Amino acid sequence: MEVRLCEGLEPTGMHTLYSIPNHASGCLNTHVRTLFEGLLSIGQQAFSGCQSLLTINIPSTVTAIEKDAFDECPLLRNVSISPSSSLEKVVEFESTFSNIAKVGCTFEMLRCRFDNLPVHRLCFYHLHQSDELNKTFELLKEMVLQPTTNGDKVDCLGMTPLHVLACSGTNDLRLYRCLIDHYPDAMITEDKWGETPLFYLLLSEPTMEIIHYFFEMHRRKWGTIPIDFGEIIKMLANYKSIDYVKYTIKAQRTYFPGLKIDWKSIIDERFASDCICEGRLLIKASSFAGSSEMSSEREAEVNRRYDDIASDHRNKEARKEIHRLIIDSIWAHNDFLMNASTLLEMVLWKMMLNESSHQRKRKKIDDRQARMDIRWNGGEMFQAVIPNVLSFL
Repeated sequence: MEVRLCEGLEPTGMHTLYSIPNHASGCLNTHVRTLFEGLLSIGQQAFSGCQSLLTINIPSTVTAIEKDAFDECPLLRNVSISPSSSLEKVVEFESTFSNIAKVGCTFEMLRCRFDNLPVHRLCFYHLHQSDELNKTFELLKEMVLQPTTNGDKVDCLGMTPLHVLACSGTNDLRLYRCLIDHYPDAMITEDKWGETPLFYLLLSEPTMEIIHYFFEMHRRKWGTIPIDFGEIIKMLANYKSIDYVKYTIKAQRTYFPGLKIDWKSIIDERFASDCICEGRLLIKASSFAGSSEMSSEREAEVNRRYDDIASDHRNKEARKEIHRLIIDSIWAHNDFLMNASTLLEMVLWKMMLNESSHQRKRKKIDDRQARMDIRWNGGEMFQAVIPNVLSFL
């Protein structure tokens, strides 16, 4: 998570006063921007193109936000304008905060977003005290116990406190646990864009410990995850590292192994749009999806073939190679399951034979017929047991 002043800030004569000039951001991979008191203006297209930007605050000292300051910020939703703001209006609010305006939220509603919602406010503004998380946690514990904190309500954007915290990407698991313990239904509450906190959490790149916690809680309480995981992976491929994508997929496989994901379509879509880098990342990440580890030899071979494809990805033969690589990954996973099922069946069979033989020896009964019965009838049991067990391999 990045919580700092934007690049390109220009002091205006006093250390506490500054402006964000035009085209100042260059923050493709940043999901949080924290602006501090003393900021006077946000220039035209200052944050234009911040495709992963989720959260930003507008301090009370801002007097001007120029046209298209947040142009091409498709994920910018968690916005707050200080209630004491001297900003009377935003030039073309509908285009400046297009995502906000589309769900019926006005400038005035945004400025009053956290009125009578102290838990929401704490979860949003705790970013300013990121070095005082212990204090934030203690305060949150006290707040959720008060019936007047409205922690189970939603704000003008349809967000719960858990939504707000998830957008921040905070890495303090205690805060998430506290909210979920007191407001568990918030995990499946949809905001005005139809998204749950898990959607924003995965995009804000928290620690894997927090991701595992969310997956575990979803499995325990509802048995599924309320997002299109394939779509999330495509979004992550745009601006996250291969390691983050890979381990997010492995977390999904750990808690929801039966979740169906059309990897071929996802990868083909990226290559069809000439996103060769993202396509490579997805192929490599998806090859880890069904197994616990990839051998170093296999990884070296995959990397070599990626490089060959990338050097001539528009060529017809290269596209055939892409499809062949996808099929190879599928068959590698299939072989893993076939070998595991064979081994499992042998173990189950041996268990049945041993148990049956032990009982018949005590009764001095010829077990040849019984062993034959096991061979004929045991298959029914295996058909029920093996599919359920294999889902955890």
